[in-house]
Order: sequence, then C-alpha cells, then structure tokens
Amino acid sequence: MSPDVTAVDHGGASLDRQIALEENGATMLRPAQTAMSAYYRRRGEDRATEVIASVLDQVPALAHALVELAGLPRADAYEIQTQVRAGDVIVDLEIVGLQEDGERAWMLWSEHKVYDPLRATQLENEFKALEARAGSLPRALIAVTLFEPTTGAVSFASTRDCILLKWADISQLARRALERRPPGDLPTVADYVLKEWLEFASKELEAPVEALTPDRVKWIPEVGKALETVTELMKAAFTRGCADIGAGTPREEDEELYADPPEGSWLKERGFTLYAKFVDEGGFGDVDDPCLVFGGWVEQDDAVSARRSRDLHSALGERGLSIWDEVDRHGGWIEFGIPVSLTDLAANTSLEQQDRMAGEVCLRALRALLPQLSDSARR
Repeated sequence: MSPDVTAVDHGGASLDRQIALEENGATMLRPAQTAMSAYYRRRGEDRATEVIASVLDQVPALAHALVELAGLPRADAYEIQTQVRAGDVIVDLEIVGLQEDGERAWMLWSEHKVYDPLRATQLENEFKALEARAGSLPRALIAVTLFEPTTGAVSFASTRDCILLKWADISQLARRALERRPPGDLPTVADYVLKEWLEFASKELEAPVEALTPDRVKWIPEVGKALETVTELMKAAFTRGCADIGAGTPREEDEELYADPPEGSWLKERGFTLYAKFVDEGGFGDVDDPCLVFGGWVEQDDAVSARRSRDLHSALGERGLSIWDEVDRHGGWIEFGIPVSLTDLAANTSLEQQDRMAGEVCLRALRALLPQLSDSARR
C-alpha cells in the first residue's frame, strides 16, 4: 500500500472484512478474498462487480487478457479496487497497472451494467473523472453490459475510444484462460476460481430468456418461454429508448410499459404517455401478426382534441407512425406507434440481434414522436 493511501476497516464478515481505502480524495473497496464472500458483499449489479474484482485479483491471466482487450499493456502487478469515488463520480472497478518497482504504469476504469441501460452522460462523466484522476498516466475506460447500450452511449464511446463489452465477452476470456492449462497438469486455484466465475455468470449475467424462433412464435401465447422472451425484449428496448431521449423511468401496468415524455416537449404539453406493449391478436398498423408496439398515446379529453386534429394525424403519419383509435363516450384513447412483428424478430437467430432490432424500432418510434410539430398540428 502506498504511503498516501489510508485503510479504514468497516468490519464485515470474519473471512472477508470490508476494507475501505481513501486516497487523494477518492474512496474505494479492496476486492474480496474469495468469490463467495464477494457474492454476499453487494446486491444487484454491484454484486457482479465484486465477484469479477475478486476473480481478477486471484487470476492474473484473466487480468492480463482484460487489460490487453482495453488496449493497455500487461503489468508486473495489478492494484484492483471497486466502487471508486472520485469527486462526484463513482466507477465500479479500477485497475492500476504497476511496474516492477511499484510505480504506476496506467489506469483502467470499468463501468458495469446488468439490467439498467448504459447512458452517454454516465460515460462522459466517468471519462472526465478518469482524466483528472489518472493525470499523466495512460488510461482507458471500458463498460460491460448485459444488453445493448443506448445509442448515445455507443456514439460517445466511438469518439473517445471507450470499449464496450458484454458480460459474455468476460466469460469468453475466462474460458480461454482455462483452455491454456497444459493437458495433464493438475487444476490450480486459479482454475477453480475461473470455474466459479463461469458458474456465477451463467446464472446471473446471461439473458434470462432464450432467443425467439419461428416455431416458438407460431405458438404464442401457449409457449410460456416465448412470452418471457417477448417481455424481456420489450422491457430492454423501451428502457434504453426512454434513456436515449431523456424520458421518464418506465413503469409497468397491466403487462404494458409506460413512461412520461421528456419535460418541456410538446408530448408533455398535449398529455401524451409513451408506451410499449405486446399485441397478440389483430396486429397494429401494417402488421397483422403478433407484434411489439412502441409509441405514445393520449386518452379522454386529450384524445378528443387529438382526434379532431387532422394536421396532427398527418404530421405523425408522415413520420412513419401508425394510428389506432379507440372511441368511447368518455373520449377513449388514440395511439401513435410503430410495430415490429415477432416473425421479423425471430428471423434473427441470436437474442442479441433480436434485442438490437427491437431497440432500433423502439428508438425510431420515440424519435419520430419527439420533434416539435407545427402550430396547426399542435392545436
């Protein structure tokens, strides 16, 4: 431990005391001594951080592979910390490469996501904080996610050489490290740790559903697993889309998802709600088959007003949005959305491709709704 680092013992499990470090205004945690103790240290997506930090700390081969993937050279040793706070920013994982004499060679930050979307603003804040913390040291920022990042995050990463990975990429590095053991050699402690990681990742860091297939789509809603996949694709796409346009956090009601439009938008002014839903029968727009629909709707008095505005219908129709109108004596509701058929989704063979396609349709719908309308269309 360098002389400018202070260790503060906050107690904890007898086999793995949680040690908080304070260094030059930053706070962080040492990796747990075992993957099992790391598992119980945190909950949610922070659990993944604690477990991978413990594994990296015990398996130099995996640390070598990860830092090389990030574009940094191997180091003689690694200083690994989690939950590093630097100013107003907290990053999940920090790895510092150490030279033979103990001097720092470079700094790597890694942001981790499981179900929450990776946003551009978070990457940008971490990029600036890393610049300040690393100083003159070479540095790199990576992010590891379960699902696709938001398009804003992808765009920012491409301009700053930030590498975006999936948890499956980390597991692939672990498998390769295991495969490098010479045949006939007895398993090492590192081998057992890598196997622990792979077991953990298979249960908690892989998509909890299987990809749609044409055969499974034919039997919806009888096939429960297919419905689970549809729901997961809908949630992931809508959550990312709302994050991309600055909308509210999605909420679930009656198996549909809703979110408030961005503050100050014409959608907010006209009483719209953003939505995502699964349509089993009747289709939507030009899609007759079961489909996912993303868009916005208004009800009651706002629906009456929207129903009377032909300019509104024309403007949104020109943007590629289909219209569905449910009229009743209380005003009913009107939906403006873009569908994607489950058949088209299932034409993609991997869950990742299906997730990407659903996300693209969702974002296209939300971005079609968002731009300001003409005065006549808004009335």
